[in-house]
Amino acid sequence: MSICLENEDNVPIEDIIKAVNKKLKEVHQLISELNLGKTEVKVDGVYRTFNDGEIVKIVSGSFKKVQVQSKIIKLF
Repeated sequence: MSICLENEDNVPIEDIIKAVNKKLKEVHQLISELNLGKTEVKVDGVYRTFNDGEIVKIVSGSFKKVQVQSKIIKLF
């Protein structure tokens, strides 16, 4: 079954999760191939770590950990 906006209310949640996971895997593969690496927020700034091990500081600042009061994820 193809998932589209017209019939999203009739699609089982398992099918939606599978479709999202498939797209996430494709995005992750593309990012890996482009050597975009990953972004990390540390206490003293934001860093980009590339696949070849190079680390670049993007922004300096004070980024203390913050407690989140409620964790709600809105899918649609």
